[in-house]
Amino acid sequence: MSLPTIASERMCSDSWLPPWTRFEHVARYLFGAKYLRAQTAVDIACGAGTGMEYFIKAEPKQMYGFDVDQKAVDICREKFLKHENISLQQTDGKTIPLDGSQIDVVISLETIEHIDDDASFIHEVARILKPGGLFIVSTPNRLCTNPGSSIKDKPWNPFHVREYDPSEFTDLLSKDFEILERHGQNRVSPFAQRLLTFLGKKMGYMLAVRLNQFYKLRWFLIGKFANHEVVTCDVPEKFEYLVFVCRKRTRGNER
Repeated sequence: MSLPTIASERMCSDSWLPPWTRFEHVARYLFGAKYLRAQTAVDIACGAGTGMEYFIKAEPKQMYGFDVDQKAVDICREKFLKHENISLQQTDGKTIPLDGSQIDVVISLETIEHIDDDASFIHEVARILKPGGLFIVSTPNRLCTNPGSSIKDKPWNPFHVREYDPSEFTDLLSKDFEILERHGQNRVSPFAQRLLTFLGKKMGYMLAVRLNQFYKLRWFLIGKFANHEVVTCDVPEKFEYLVFVCRKRTRGNER
């Protein structure tokens, strides 16, 4: 298992991104930060620290950041040089260099879709969490981002190994975690989803992907942060991004 370099997808404060993409990232950071006050926490795939700028404002007790890219880690370390409660380290994701059962919260946003051995990654996250510790994790919903495709199909995004639908994502996480809350970003209308899925299955999912991307250009004109906030959802299938809050399974809450 490895966490590949995903520099072109990174959220950096000085890089240009479509406004909706920046809103999406910031909304996830703000959501994750709500769980960090006075906690010992880990940011997996911390990059150059853009998300950690939001996390540290929540005043965690201790913050660990890990990333596969040493250059990104160096930038992040320079940025937080004055923060004694932040520890940063390069790792390829095969192991997280922490003792077991010592972390209160792990945050992993838009990372798992890049990882070859996703199940082993989930096990490793569970290993470092205390009993009952929280895992805040997000990923694209394939039903919206690659409509008409299966989990075995290569996503249009060249940096993604696979993408999940909500049931697949639930099954993966449930081996080690109890899912406490399901949230989503970017509600997709049922009609649009059915149409894109139909086109994807009949004419190839890349056509559906391009149509979906073209439709998102409307956000240049009407985009605002509120449209991309993380919201509680009873039907996660209708959202472009899945954001789940999970609790490490213990003997008392095993399936």
